[in-house]
Amino acid sequence: MTRSIPADSEIFAETSQHAILPFLRIDHPSLAAPIRVVSDIVDYSWSGETWVGVPFGFRLLTDGEAAPETQIVVQNIDRAIGTALRKMSGSATVSLWILTSADFPPPADPPASPGTVTPLYSFEGYDLVDVTIDPIQISGRVVIRDYATESYPGVRATQSRCPGLFA
Repeated sequence: MTRSIPADSEIFAETSQHAILPFLRIDHPSLAAPIRVVSDIVDYSWSGETWVGVPFGFRLLTDGEAAPETQIVVQNIDRAIGTALRKMSGSATVSLWILTSADFPPPADPPASPGTVTPLYSFEGYDLVDVTIDPIQISGRVVIRDYATESYPGVRATQSRCPGLFA
């Protein structure tokens, strides 16, 4: 996991010709396939998957005394994302990678990465909590799971869950 974007990165140059491309994946057991979006107006192909172009905003993870967290806001252009998030019970996991347009040379349609790409910034497996969905946007906090706040044992062997134990 990369906790900060390197300061000498070409994207910080005054006349950089490359754009920042954040890729966001939302996973949950109730989803048939993860939700994959890229903050652009066109779709991209990366890591053998298609990422749908949907504008979204985010902040870098906090890096202080408290557990790392951030905020993500996705434009509610495609109502399928909000519908899928509403149907979820429990929290989804979120991963984010920042690449640049230099990683996707033209003229592919959709733009595709020709090989292995090293993200400028990334985090994986964080929980998406406090999700709010309205007609304009979907927002939520991204936090790392705190196992100290979970009950012990987290899973109980009940008759409905493990019927073979009670035969």
